[in-house]
Amino acid sequence: MAAVWCALAVAGCGGGDGDGDAGRVFDRPGGSAVARPSSAPPSFAAPSAVARDAEPLRFLPVASSVQGPCPGRTALGASPGAYATYRDATTDTCYVVTPDSGMTARPAWAKASYETSGAGWVVTVGLTARDRARFAQLTGTLAARQPPRNQLAMVREGTLLSAPSVAQALTGGTVQISGSFTGDSARQLARDIRGG
Repeated sequence: MAAVWCALAVAGCGGGDGDGDAGRVFDRPGGSAVARPSSAPPSFAAPSAVARDAEPLRFLPVASSVQGPCPGRTALGASPGAYATYRDATTDTCYVVTPDSGMTARPAWAKASYETSGAGWVVTVGLTARDRARFAQLTGTLAARQPPRNQLAMVREGTLLSAPSVAQALTGGTVQISGSFTGDSARQLARDIRGG
């Protein structure tokens, strides 16, 4: 598993408590993400394109989260298909999502790099022009909700990549994810976002 995608996410997904920085967009245990002002990657990081044959990513609103194993569908009290569950083994957290209320997208690029301003290792993700408005609308809706319903699960091929909380609408087309990444975990998340 990757890291938490706090706008997208990283291994050990989940919400966290933010540090109050108004520029922060997503929070996760020990981390957050910020919106970049343009769709270009930071000048120090060459972007790596998403694999052409990679499955698109699904961005799914989190309805609830529980520690431990995921509950059975009958325990969720809903018709089959109304909810789906994804488990993060790293944090022993199960995320219950609403599959019909999210979106599917293919990011343009993702890159791991070391931020010398104090953020440490970060993952920067660029969205395609056609997905920016939908993503801004989705993240804006989630930002108005209380935890854990302000979290956004990022899923590919049935695997949870991250489930960060959203603090504001992401409108710039580029998102930087930070947290307690190591170089290896940041590179792994960037690879997972790119699809290999």
